[in-house]
Order: sequence, then C-alpha cells, then structure tokens
Amino acid sequence: MRAASPEQLRRIHGREAMLHTDGRARALFGASVGETRYKDEVQIVQNMDTPLAIIHGAEEQLVNVEYLRSLTIPSLWRGEVQIIEDAGHATHWEQPDRFNAILTEFAADVIKGG
Repeated sequence: MRAASPEQLRRIHGREAMLHTDGRARALFGASVGETRYKDEVQIVQNMDTPLAIIHGAEEQLVNVEYLRSLTIPSLWRGEVQIIEDAGHATHWEQPDRFNAILTEFAADVIKGG
C-alpha cells in the first residue's frame, strides 16, 4: 500500500490509518512486542525527571488526547500536551512550521533550565 499524504491521513482513522504505515514499521513493532522488548511507556513517563514534550495533532486518528492527559507525567513540559491544530498523527509533516516552533521552544526551555 502506498504511503498517504498529510491530507489523506487526516481523512482516515483507526485500522485504515495503520494500514497506511510502512509495513516494515508494523513488522518491527509487532516483533518487538512478541520478543518482550517493548517497554511500559506509562511507567517510564511516571518516573522520569527529564523534561518531556508531547506534541499532539488536534485531529489525531490513533492516540486519544484524553488518554494522554489522564497520565501522570511529572516532567511534562508546560504541564500539558501541546496541541497542533489542523494536524493529525504526523504533526511534523502536516504542520512542520508549528511543530518546529514548539520543538524550538522546548529545547530553549530545557537549555535554560539545565
């Protein structure tokens, strides 16, 4: 299956969206879970003290923002998930200028704090 464009990605959801990912990525992810190389990311973020920025597209098709907001993440940058309007799962591709601006602000804050 051919990779979807940012515009196409915003129109597809759930299983259909996953089918548009690179098949190699799906295979590697599945293999890592099967080999128990998969880490409990929820536990990791609950216990980390390194600043963490979560950038989320307002039209995200795969990850529910309310789930992310429900997590306990003591080091979450600015205390909230950063939302990018007019973007779905591939925020860096769909809204690169806004994504880069947030990433630049995050890096500057981390450098100031460290």
